[in-house]
Amino acid sequence: MPEPIVPPDAEVDPDPFAIGFALLGLLFSGGTYLEARRRRMLSETQRNNEFRQKWFNSRRTLIHARRVIDEFETYVVEDGYGNQSFLFGTARMNLPRERVDQLRRIHANAHTTARNMADNLDDISEFLGEEYQGLINQILDKLHEQQLPHSYDAVIILAKDAIALYDQLIDSIGKNEGFSNKR
Repeated sequence: MPEPIVPPDAEVDPDPFAIGFALLGLLFSGGTYLEARRRRMLSETQRNNEFRQKWFNSRRTLIHARRVIDEFETYVVEDGYGNQSFLFGTARMNLPRERVDQLRRIHANAHTTARNMADNLDDISEFLGEEYQGLINQILDKLHEQQLPHSYDAVIILAKDAIALYDQLIDSIGKNEGFSNKR
């Protein structure tokens, strides 16, 4: 059976739940890998260079994560569903095809960033000792605090709070290890 032809100016009813859920995936995927692990037996120089590279990868991923969160927030505010329940199918909208395509793009970006964040934090966790456990616990506590936010606005607040904590961890590592010019 052929697919119906939809005029390009027809309004569509996308569900932003998938994007919000992808943002949560971005946050929780990072947290799952932040556990203190034993340091590998590498020469100090080799270990330092590898750690430094993993740190920069993590830093770049956080930049992307903030952009995805901020961009999604603009759509939520503009389309006016921030106070709606964060449940599948509750945000009902009729949007032009162009907006739907923009939401698809941000959905894909959130998934890609979540995957990269999980990989980067898994890599960097190999180098983390007890001195970072307090910051790691703060991140894990924030993620435990609100497993399923009640609204789209709450998803964005949780995402921004968690990214700020990830930033604190990465900044602390950069300062302690001499990877960053921030002192």
